[in-house]
Amino acid sequence: MTKQEQETLQLTVKEAHSLLATLRYSVLSPVLRDPDFAMLTALAFAGFRVDANGFANPIVRRRLADEAVRNTDFAKKLRELAAAVSVVPVAAMPSRPASPSVAASREAPSETEYVRATQAYRAERDRLKRERDEEADRRRAAEAGLAQARLDAMAADAARNEAVRDLDRARQRAERLERKLRRAEVGNAELRKALAGSGLNATHSGIERAASESRSHGSAHTPRAEHEFIDAVRRLSDKPNSTAGRQIAAEVLRCNSLNQDALDILASAALSSGDTRAAAASWRTLLTLQIGCGLFEAAAQTLLRLFAAAPDARAAHEFLAALAQSSVDLDEIRSIFDRLRSTAPEIHQLLRKQAQGDLAVQLFTDRSRAKTGADDVLPITLPAAIGRVATARLITGWIDRNDVAAVAALRSAITATPETDRAVIATALDAFSDGNSSYYRLLAVSSIAGSVLVDASNVAWHGQDMVSNPRPRVAQILAVRRALRTRGYFPVLLIADANLPHVVDDPAVVRRMIDAGELALVTSGTDADEYILREAQRLGASIVSNDYMADWDPDQKASKLQFSIAHGTGVASIYE
Repeated sequence: MTKQEQETLQLTVKEAHSLLATLRYSVLSPVLRDPDFAMLTALAFAGFRVDANGFANPIVRRRLADEAVRNTDFAKKLRELAAAVSVVPVAAMPSRPASPSVAASREAPSETEYVRATQAYRAERDRLKRERDEEADRRRAAEAGLAQARLDAMAADAARNEAVRDLDRARQRAERLERKLRRAEVGNAELRKALAGSGLNATHSGIERAASESRSHGSAHTPRAEHEFIDAVRRLSDKPNSTAGRQIAAEVLRCNSLNQDALDILASAALSSGDTRAAAASWRTLLTLQIGCGLFEAAAQTLLRLFAAAPDARAAHEFLAALAQSSVDLDEIRSIFDRLRSTAPEIHQLLRKQAQGDLAVQLFTDRSRAKTGADDVLPITLPAAIGRVATARLITGWIDRNDVAAVAALRSAITATPETDRAVIATALDAFSDGNSSYYRLLAVSSIAGSVLVDASNVAWHGQDMVSNPRPRVAQILAVRRALRTRGYFPVLLIADANLPHVVDDPAVVRRMIDAGELALVTSGTDADEYILREAQRLGASIVSNDYMADWDPDQKASKLQFSIAHGTGVASIYE
């Protein structure tokens, strides 16, 4: 194409706006969907839908006009479409003066034709604007009606779901009360039989009166009354003649074979009567139930009672294997085995033989005899790039600062370290961190679960009452970080709002963490949710927060982990 032809096809901004005003979207849509103009369409309609409403937007019109001025191919298409619809003849449109040779080959329109064409263009433009405004009004009205209909449908669904839940809760309460009544009646019958057989008929009438009073006050049993009943049965099973207690526990198990209290009572009664085999069988079943429910502290106590009655290597292996695969905090369980070392050293030794690897180091090492200080060199060999020596202070610092290279070198070195040296390392880390076992568990875990970003402000404010306790707690941030490391997550990146150091309950700890690189603050005026979501997408990491972040992630596309913090102990739990 010659330069003269290009100058002929070029448009001014005013000409481009005039041509666009003469065209409907249905006429222009084939051009916009043409692959040759895909980039032009994407730039012009950025932020708007590629439809008639988007084409009617002044911003899109301005972008298309600018593209027509720059792109001669698009300008040529506009001229051809305008000529085809015959709304405003192309010859009647004002154009840039062409070169003398080209101007001579064309015949200039007269002033009357130009005025007539301009009037026709303006009339068509006004008509199109009216149609556009009317269509926009109809669309807004339809959207408002649709939104109201959706709200009404949501309210109806919510009311229906609430009614269904109320019905289910009422049915479950009735079934639960019916089961309790049946258990109470069975227990009462067994108790009457036991009392009749033991010659205590004098108290029979009193029991009947108590039973009748209980029925007169309703069949619902409070948790306190249920605990009192269980304690009473335990006392019966502890007596020399434990037949009554065993019969009641057996009857309860006949109705519910998974009742842990009944299994424990039955085992204790069997042991007191000299039936060691029956006691061991009941405790073995109870141990399996507690492990399945994740009650590892209670399972540890059951395991000790089982070994006191009859050592069972398979039961110990089952408990330790499940404990190694869990993410439970080992501190409480370790304290149970520490007490066992002084009260029953032979049982402690038997259990110690069943433990393997790092679990044996964490549970059965005598940490009260630790002589390693915070800055003493630990028996672990590191590469020269990290530093050939390591101390408890250095290792905890590397982990707290999320030094990925150092932690990877530590994990690799731990696998090549003898078990006795691992015990020294675990003891030193535990002593330096005041019993925080998550440092060693992170180094000893079989595989890293991945990196996470923690919404530290959301964690610090968790469970805080704005009236009675209006200050966020830094201890909750540390508890969540500890729980994440225990589950093998690393690095754990803590990100908080800029105002956290000014409102937290312990500003000195927060500022120390900021200075050490353990905690990052977003810049003032920036929403932490937006920053966390952006960083999580960039790193491919999960987010730890109980906030849905709906303002920045309405479709909930980000991977989130939720948490809870026990009110009494302050121990955090992570939920995927």
